[in-house]
Amino acid sequence: MVAIGVAGIIPPENCGLSYEAFIWSRAGRLKKGAMMMDTLFKIRLWIYTLFAKVTWFFARNPTVRAFVCDVGVAMLSLPLALVLRLGLQFSDYSLWCLFFQTLAFGGIATGTLLITGFSKGMWRYVSVADLFSMVKTTFLCEVLFVPYLLLSMQYHAFPLTALVIQGFLLGGGWLAVRLAARAFFAYKALQNQTSSTCLDALIVGVNDQSEQFLRQLLHHQQPLYRIVGFLEQESHNVSRYVHGVPVLGRFHDLDRLLGTLRKRKKNPKVLIVSHVLLSGYDVAFLSQKTQSLGLRMVHLPSPSAVGQLEKPSLGSLDFAELLKRPARATDHKNLQLLIQGKRVLITGAGGTIGRECTLQLASLFPSQLSFLDHNEYALYETTKLLRLKHPHVQHKPILLDVRNKKFVHDMVGEEKPDFVFHAAALKHVPVVENQPVEGVLTNVLGTRYLADACVAHQVRAMVLVSTDKAVMPKSLMGATKRLAELYCHHASTDPGESATKFLAVRFGNVLGSSGSVLPLFKEQVIKGGPVTVTHPEMTRYFMTISEAASLIIYALHLKMNTLVPKESTFMLDMGEPISILEMAETLIRLHGFVPGRDIKIEFTGLRPGEKLHEDLFFRGESARKTEHPHIALSTLSHQVPYHFLKKLEELEHFAWTNNSQGCLNILEELLPQMGKVANI
Repeated sequence: MVAIGVAGIIPPENCGLSYEAFIWSRAGRLKKGAMMMDTLFKIRLWIYTLFAKVTWFFARNPTVRAFVCDVGVAMLSLPLALVLRLGLQFSDYSLWCLFFQTLAFGGIATGTLLITGFSKGMWRYVSVADLFSMVKTTFLCEVLFVPYLLLSMQYHAFPLTALVIQGFLLGGGWLAVRLAARAFFAYKALQNQTSSTCLDALIVGVNDQSEQFLRQLLHHQQPLYRIVGFLEQESHNVSRYVHGVPVLGRFHDLDRLLGTLRKRKKNPKVLIVSHVLLSGYDVAFLSQKTQSLGLRMVHLPSPSAVGQLEKPSLGSLDFAELLKRPARATDHKNLQLLIQGKRVLITGAGGTIGRECTLQLASLFPSQLSFLDHNEYALYETTKLLRLKHPHVQHKPILLDVRNKKFVHDMVGEEKPDFVFHAAALKHVPVVENQPVEGVLTNVLGTRYLADACVAHQVRAMVLVSTDKAVMPKSLMGATKRLAELYCHHASTDPGESATKFLAVRFGNVLGSSGSVLPLFKEQVIKGGPVTVTHPEMTRYFMTISEAASLIIYALHLKMNTLVPKESTFMLDMGEPISILEMAETLIRLHGFVPGRDIKIEFTGLRPGEKLHEDLFFRGESARKTEHPHIALSTLSHQVPYHFLKKLEELEHFAWTNNSQGCLNILEELLPQMGKVANI
């Protein structure tokens, strides 16, 4: 009764207790209860704190987290393998043996993971390299577990086929957790692409470049584009997928494919072009198509630019992609037979063509490669490139001006070249128009001094790098280059001189060369315009730097190894003339702008000495095919005027006395069939 009264079930007066005794007994019980509650609270708080610290530790140390997970997968793989191997007989297997075997395999896996470093790989970027590391680690774990079974005398009860099953479970488990993590991050990235800032886009070209761009895009937190499909030139990969994005078809069917996508409520606004597999013709076709369909065409940006929300830039566009023809290929086997073991000299090696010729000749293993320029910095740049790309070649940079007659003569005598490539020249029409004396000194007299030195020192052949502006010249630059050609023809046919062979190689504009129109257009577009075009109907012939240099060298092979006239002028096939206006518009579109709307085009008018269209042939001149499909030989017999040398002496006198008008008069006399050149 007392206990019941203390418990408070019945009133205290009915239990034989005074009211004071009852109160004290009740208070003591409550105090004990409070102390027990306080102890439980402290234990619970300690558990929560420990859990929080462990969670924080694993969150701050992903490598440790991965390591623990990998060890756990390894320890689970052993009992699972035995279950799969033994089936219903697993109940007869000793749990005590299984316990120690699992602990032992966990220890082996721990040591192996620490040695191979497999757990250090980032799960969200799992790749083929991680797969190889996983196979290696799994194999080591299985191999090291066999000695434990033998030493522990447990191999009789352990079925060895379970090791094979365990290997697949172990590798599959490790791979599964990593692929699950990668899928999780990929899902989060896809959720980010639902943002209204993403633009639906198509990629033209299925290759490593576009695949890498798409992969980076899928992992970016704020991507600019949401890729809805790929287009390609052929239909080999149609209906296949790249990272879940379908290959829709050929880009020639862009109209039909856009209609299909719009029915699926996908509305691409941007066409991203990967130029790796596209010709200049394809780029021009896509440029016109995007304009008519209202799409914006951009060059494939670098992976680091996938999150930029401004207008994409052109990046590393190769200007050769603007040509409406395939690149010209050259067989270097014949060239190596010609150049290998020979001494070669290049003038103007700091210029665009001279530098490319220097680098290509270096790849043909000459015994000595000498190259000169009057510009110290340009010569230094060429030397640096040569040492970087062809360190094995014996070379000699020479700082020299071809207008110095004595220095040129002495230099050729000292170098004793077998072949000379003369690329030194003033090539910019406005510059020579304003300073005709400089044009005469460099283009005419520099060529004469070098040709005379080649004859005097028994050089086997000299190649003059000429220009299509020398045909029916309207500019002073073209006239001076024409006189250079005529002097080489005179030197090659003079019966009283040596057997040095001379040839001129004539071609048009070089894409991307210093001072050419395309770098200027690109700079103007980047600045927001306007783009300045001389005339809406102007056209020019273009070829790449690499094409021009290789064909120049091949022309020497034709001169030395085929039956051609002594006075040889070779012409390089440059395809069809290209409209400068169309080229400017294509360049603007490739920046992601609309010509005339986003970037204005202004016409500046023809400058003195400029033509609307360049000529390839003189009147009465035609081209004869050679063994190379892209090199032709002029059929015109170049008649040098009887008073040519005398007039050349007068021209030299006027040039060195800085008499511009005297130089212009001599040019008019020597080239009467061309009409009056500019400024005369």
